[in-house]
Amino acid sequence: MKKIYIVLTKTNSQFGRLIRCYTKRPYNHASISLDSDLEMVFSFGRKNPTNPFKAGFVQEQLRNNPFFKNSVTAIMSVEVTEAQYQSLENRMQHMFHQKENYYYSIRSVVSVMFSKNFTEGENGYICSTFVADMLKTLNIEVSGKPVYTIKPYDFIEAPTLTMEFQGSLEEYLA
Repeated sequence: MKKIYIVLTKTNSQFGRLIRCYTKRPYNHASISLDSDLEMVFSFGRKNPTNPFKAGFVQEQLRNNPFFKNSVTAIMSVEVTEAQYQSLENRMQHMFHQKENYYYSIRSVVSVMFSKNFTEGENGYICSTFVADMLKTLNIEVSGKPVYTIKPYDFIEAPTLTMEFQGSLEEYLA
C-alpha cells in the first residue's frame, strides 16, 4: 500500500481571507500530493503568486514560496493500492503536460456557493473540486456530497482520510 496526501492551507492572501470569510472555516486552499515530503504537490491556483487572476492547473512549490510563508496547514493521508497510486500519478502527469487545457473556473466557485452544478463537461476546477475529483477517480469518497460542492474543510471531516499533521507548514517541511 502507498499513501497520497491532501494538503489544506490557510494562506494570507486577500482571496484566501475572502474564502475563509465566506466558508467560516480556517483553510482556504486544497492540494494533493504524491509524497509525504510534499515535493509533488498539485492543485488549481495561481500560476504567478503575485497575480490572482492568472490561475489554473499548477504543480506547487511549497518550500521557500512567499505565497505559503507563515501558512497554517492540515495534512491528511489515505492509503491506496499501487494501481490507484499509479493511476493518479499518470493522471497528474497527463494534466501537467496538457495544463493549457485546464483552467481555474469561476463557474466552479458559483457551483460551490450555490450547491448547483454549473460546470458539467468543463476542464475547469477550483482547488477543492480538483482534489475531490482526483479522489473520486480512485473511488475514494470525501463526503457523500457531489464533487462540485466540496470546500477545503470537507476534507477534514472526511472519514476516509487520516489526519497526519496540523500546524505550521514551515514546521512540517523542516
